[in-house]
Amino acid sequence: MMFKLADVPFEDIRIFEDEWVELKPTTPFGQLPVLEFDGHKLAQSFAINRYLARKFGFAGNDPVEEAFVDSIADAFNDFFRETIKTVAAAANDDVEDKEAVYNETIVPAKEKLMPPLRQFLNESKSGYVVGKSLTWADLIISNYFASCEAIFPHFFDGYTDIQNYVKHILSLPKIKQWIEERPTSQF
Repeated sequence: MMFKLADVPFEDIRIFEDEWVELKPTTPFGQLPVLEFDGHKLAQSFAINRYLARKFGFAGNDPVEEAFVDSIADAFNDFFRETIKTVAAAANDDVEDKEAVYNETIVPAKEKLMPPLRQFLNESKSGYVVGKSLTWADLIISNYFASCEAIFPHFFDGYTDIQNYVKHILSLPKIKQWIEERPTSQF
C-alpha cells in the first residue's frame, strides 16, 4: 500500500503454494514477504514496513511520533501473532466452530489491544493513531482488522469507533483504489 500512496512504481509478485518450494531457499529466512531493491533482499514484514514508512514519509513526523507509531505497531504485532492462525484457519474454513475459536482466541487478544488503541485515537483527534497524518501503523491495523471483520462480522462489536477509523483509512482514495485493483492471494 505504501508504494501506491507514495506514487512509486513497484512489482507485486504473489507466490502460490506450488512455486514456494523452489523459492523458499532463496529468501533470507525461508519465509515471505521479501522486498527486493537495489540488489538487496529485505525480509520480515515489520522491517519492510518500517523501511518503506521512513522512505516514503509514513513513519511519523518527528522522533517522538516515530516512537509512538512503532509502539502501536509492536502492540498490534502482539495481537497479530496471537490471532493469525485462528483468522487464517477460519478464512479457509478449517475450523468446525468459528464462534468458539473467536471467543477463545480473538476476544482475549482484542480486549488487550482495542482499549489502548481507542485511547490513542481519542488523543490524536485526527482520525489517525498518532499525530495528524497517516502512518504505517494505521495501514497495518486497518488492513488486518478489515480481514478480521470479513471473517468474523461481529469483530467490531463494542468498538464502532475503531470500525469507523478502519473505514476511514480504507476509504482514502489511493488505498481504496489499491484494494480494488490489487491481485488476489491466498490468505
